[in-house]
Amino acid sequence: MRQFSGFSNPFADPEDVPDYIQDYSSGTPTPAVSRINEDNLRAIAEQLGVEYSHRSATSGIGPVLDGLDVGDVTVTDGSQTAAVEFYWIPAALLGIIALLELARLSGLLVELRRALRGTATTRGARS
Repeated sequence: MRQFSGFSNPFADPEDVPDYIQDYSSGTPTPAVSRINEDNLRAIAEQLGVEYSHRSATSGIGPVLDGLDVGDVTVTDGSQTAAVEFYWIPAALLGIIALLELARLSGLLVELRRALRGTATTRGARS
């Protein structure tokens, strides 16, 4: 079994082949081998309330699907109504407030520059 982090693409670069998962149970690392545990699979099927069916590589899924009744599919005409969203109202109000604050800040910066220029001019006249 090869390692897969979920991020790399081993097919993109042939040199980028992931290492094998190591099994350390024997003391020395050896490549891990996946083995079926039918007892666990039967227990899972029982918990899910379905029948466990062992298949081999050569057998198809046909026998499992025989006698499977999915029921009738009912289609009804009608329109699906989307949820009405009102988040944009407070967002628009906050946007307007932000613009007003930006305009006020710009005015304060202009006043500060004028005041600093006046102070620099007054200092220059005194010396």
